[in-house]
Amino acid sequence: MVLGSMAFVLFYICFHTGSLALGLLGMLMIILSLPCSIFFYILFRVQYFAMIHILAVFIVLGIGADDIFVFVDAWRQSGSMSPAISGSLTRRMNFAYGRTAQAVFNTSLTTAVAFIATGVSPVMPVAAFGYYAAIAILMNYILAISFLPAAVIIWEVHLRKAKCVGCCFPCVKPCALSPCETPMHAIADEEKGSTPADKPHPDTSAGMSRQSRVEKVFSRVYVPALNRTVPRDSKQAYFKPVSIVLVLGLAVLGAVLASEAMKLSAPTKEEEFFPTDHMVSGFGDKAQTDYLTGSDNQYLKASIYIGIKDVSRTDYSRWIPAKNRGTIVFDENFDLSSAATQASFKQLCDDVKVAECGSTGCNKVENRLVDAATVRCLFDEFEAWNGGPVVGANFESRLAEWVQLAPAQRGELAGFVDGELKFVQITFTSTLLDRSPPYLTREVYDEWQRFIDGFLPTVPAELASCDEATGRCTLFVYGGYAFAWMVTQEQLVLGLFSGLGICAPVAFLVLLLATGNLFVSLYAILTIFLVVISLLGTCNLIGWELGISEAIAGTIVIGLAVDYTVHLGHVYTEALEPSRGGKMGTAASVMGVTVVAGALTTFGCAFFMFFCQLTFFTKMATLIGGTIGYSLLYSLFFFMPLLALLGPSGKINSTAEHCRHLYVACTRKTQPAPPRAVA
Repeated sequence: MVLGSMAFVLFYICFHTGSLALGLLGMLMIILSLPCSIFFYILFRVQYFAMIHILAVFIVLGIGADDIFVFVDAWRQSGSMSPAISGSLTRRMNFAYGRTAQAVFNTSLTTAVAFIATGVSPVMPVAAFGYYAAIAILMNYILAISFLPAAVIIWEVHLRKAKCVGCCFPCVKPCALSPCETPMHAIADEEKGSTPADKPHPDTSAGMSRQSRVEKVFSRVYVPALNRTVPRDSKQAYFKPVSIVLVLGLAVLGAVLASEAMKLSAPTKEEEFFPTDHMVSGFGDKAQTDYLTGSDNQYLKASIYIGIKDVSRTDYSRWIPAKNRGTIVFDENFDLSSAATQASFKQLCDDVKVAECGSTGCNKVENRLVDAATVRCLFDEFEAWNGGPVVGANFESRLAEWVQLAPAQRGELAGFVDGELKFVQITFTSTLLDRSPPYLTREVYDEWQRFIDGFLPTVPAELASCDEATGRCTLFVYGGYAFAWMVTQEQLVLGLFSGLGICAPVAFLVLLLATGNLFVSLYAILTIFLVVISLLGTCNLIGWELGISEAIAGTIVIGLAVDYTVHLGHVYTEALEPSRGGKMGTAASVMGVTVVAGALTTFGCAFFMFFCQLTFFTKMATLIGGTIGYSLLYSLFFFMPLLALLGPSGKINSTAEHCRHLYVACTRKTQPAPPRAVA
């Protein structure tokens, strides 16, 4: 699937640029960003690399192609501008490099922050993926402003006219005007022996009239439609009906999908990692339906442990989970030899057998946490073998003798370490079905916590106690995979909201710094909000729940959704036209083709994940594709019409100019007043 995505991106870069050489050099830039990222990833002492990291390859392919399009389109457009820019390769490079460095930095920063937001997740594989993807995005940006300009200059000077590698995609002319299109005045100069690098070109009044088909659609159809005005009253005031309809229509669509997004909930069924027709899913179904098994096998096996205080993890690294997993710290006060502690333990066994449950997850025995017939209690079996209770100094030796007769069966009830009794447990079969959805598991877990909290105040300190500082108790229930997976899924959902809380302010700050205008930034962040909420609402409409894929994608979607809005908003604020309609037209004509090309390559990369067998990747393909689709929809048909209606007009100062004006104003106030002349 990765190779398919790489082949598609290579083909489209060649198609868009019209050059096999530029396509290969661009693909080399993207590929180089991945091993360079691994170097810094390991340098930061993160050594975990798993299946989820493969997702970063698809994302980097799409974002890297978008960075290439921004630079190459700026380079091509610079050749059709006034002699002040098109007069030499140096000035053309200054123009293309300046636009790319700022535009790509803005999008790369927000995307990287979105992935770093997943890096704060307590779920280690998700955090590791977030850090690796963020490093890959930043590394891709570094190569885009260092490797790519050099590659374009090499191509321009040495490879543009080379056969089979220079400009060997002549079929692209009807679709995209490639950099291979040399202006006629440049051809004439070259025939006279002048060097384009040092001889200025004459002014080309046609300029941007030499446009690709996509650019012509934007400049001749899209822009006039959004700027089309009709009289509103007798005073010759005008309004723009197409822009108004688009803004209101997409606002209503966003509101509807937002209401659907509010209905998203935690999974109500087990997470499926393979399609229903996959052999792995079929094997699980057949194992339950086609073979004779005990009914107890379908329910959760659990235990109550007593005597374990904590796990010391002084040398543990979360990025190397298989090493130094920790050392168990036992309760030094644990002593089961006295009559009081034995009586309390026996009472616990009796209470467990009749423990009540108010959750619908307890369905094997109505209103009970356990199946009483499956409860194994240490003293029931030990005293039956011994013929009665044993207390005092002889208790431990007799218990050890009993365990040694059948260590495999009895060792799980009484845990001896170095010849000393360190812990005991009560084993049972829960009334909760194994692999139940997390919300049911949480309900049953909370029932257990209430049961334990009610019992702990009655036990002697030699049996169990709690640490007030940490809240950990030496008596606890353990449900194995079920409880751990429950916490994992809950943390993924919490990570979604914390990630959104991190990404949204950063995205707004980047937009404000990039555009230098508060209104453009507010319109842009509103557009991004509509993209995110529409995607989550669509998930609910197609029957998805807030599972693993949705929680991860919900955070990174901001990083992907911000790209097109930043590109368009940045060009809008830099446009020299005084009117908002003219600024919007410039942004659409200059950056529209880049936005469309970036959307197509990112969607193409995600498309190949549909062929994966793991549902995680097929879901991510749907989510990334949906993000790109909604980003394109809202950026072109909501954000741009909104700017055409309410965007700022006149000269828009950049952030640097605002800072300069602020500095001048502050320094003027602090300067001492000149001395008055003495008459």
